[in-house]
Amino acid sequence: MPSWSAVYTDNPQHRDAVIVLRQIRQGLERFGRQLDSLISLLRTRLDDAKGISVAIRLNLDGEEVVEENELKEYGVTVSSEWLSGDDEFSFTRLDVTDIHEYFAEAKHP
Repeated sequence: MPSWSAVYTDNPQHRDAVIVLRQIRQGLERFGRQLDSLISLLRTRLDDAKGISVAIRLNLDGEEVVEENELKEYGVTVSSEWLSGDDEFSFTRLDVTDIHEYFAEAKHP
């Protein structure tokens, strides 16, 4: 039985196959990194959506100010861009944000 190195050296097709397989592996690794960043962005957007929803419900129930701690009591969070300097949910930011556009950005980072 010939050794692996002899088969590899004597058969150019094997070299080509090894090169192609290496390129495929490297492409999959790059794609995996892109997926990781997209998954992270989507998780952040999902957390924001849940937090915004809770903040709106609390506001509709009469809470004029919704603090970050209140959101945490409901098991949700929002990214810091949705909080004012006092760790309060920023309804002002919500008023000037096109929510559809904000969440559509997650599809195409």
